[in-house]
Amino acid sequence: MAWINQGAEAGGLNTDQSKLIQLVAEELFVNVIHHGYGSECDATIELALETHNNRATLTFSDHAAPFNLLQVKPLDASTERIGGVGLNLVRNLASEIRYQRLDDRNITMLDFAQIDPAGTP
Repeated sequence: MAWINQGAEAGGLNTDQSKLIQLVAEELFVNVIHHGYGSECDATIELALETHNNRATLTFSDHAAPFNLLQVKPLDASTERIGGVGLNLVRNLASEIRYQRLDDRNITMLDFAQIDPAGTP
């Protein structure tokens, strides 16, 4: 998370933007470890953060089985259950999400719009 914070700060993003990107990265990381890899392991997860004009793109890449979060139906907000709400959170926090499967990697690119001082994207 410190790496994301440093990249966000260097790119001119505010603290709220940095925290939002960190939250999304953490959610994706936990999901890949738990569901994609099955448990903690030495498999690679790669992150890249690009910033431009107070906007950011987080690229999240892993070698787990193919998984496109855009093809998973969002859970109804009234559903009471443990798990599954993280993908809803990711979808709601990113302004745009793109996915591709390249060789043996899932590559998920998440764009984050500028957040105004009131904290709304």
